[in-house]
Amino acid sequence: MRTTGRVGPEDFSAGDRISLTFADAPEKQITATVQRQVSDRQEGLAPEIEQYVDYWLEINCAGDDAEKTRYVAQLTTGRYWSDGRYVTIRKI
Repeated sequence: MRTTGRVGPEDFSAGDRISLTFADAPEKQITATVQRQVSDRQEGLAPEIEQYVDYWLEINCAGDDAEKTRYVAQLTTGRYWSDGRYVTIRKI
């Protein structure tokens, strides 16, 4: 992982409660719990992905159904990405 001065994996720990807001649907907010931080190598991705992704968070989203596991990537641009959409993450 690169040290770029941006928010990094050290800012999130397992057990942290976060909220996700999708850029294309700001009225919808998801509450989740960070399960773990993972690197590109831990996810078994090719080295080329490091050009695009700094790190990943595995999270469990609370919802109407059972909790759902998903991944959030911090891109090398500093933005976050989940389920094919840009998101804003905030610690609760």
